[in-house]
Amino acid sequence: MLQPEKCSNRTLSIINLFLTVIFFLNFWSNTIMKTSSLLSGLVLGAALIFPALVVAAEPNPTPIENLISEMADKPDQHHAISHYYKDKIEDTKKELATHTKMRKAYLVGYGKNQFAADGMRKHCEKLISNDESTIKEYEAMAEEHEATAVKKP
Repeated sequence: MLQPEKCSNRTLSIINLFLTVIFFLNFWSNTIMKTSSLLSGLVLGAALIFPALVVAAEPNPTPIENLISEMADKPDQHHAISHYYKDKIEDTKKELATHTKMRKAYLVGYGKNQFAADGMRKHCEKLISNDESTIKEYEAMAEEHEATAVKKP
């Protein structure tokens, strides 16, 4: 079973993108093509199998942040960890920008599928909130390691 707390942001972003594509493919196949349920079945099957493949591809469920924090005992190591978190901040800001852009697209809605657009907009708002919280946490960790590096001889 997929456990979001053990998945990286990258993995969750991939899953989110995949599910968005699935939604639009399903919408397209049901409204434009009016084809049989075969295509819908294939899409649903892919949606059910894909998360299992992503979880199986996760190399190590132990967060690298925990390992790095436990190993640091010299100022240069703490500076390196601070730099690592600053890189994570930049990556998360890019995800935040993407989710903000997607939310704006869902604000317009899609005619008859306004209900689905509302759901996707709320999903984007939750991801935006998570990204903002994550950025604050990374900033706190970067500052903490910088402060520790200055204190150490």
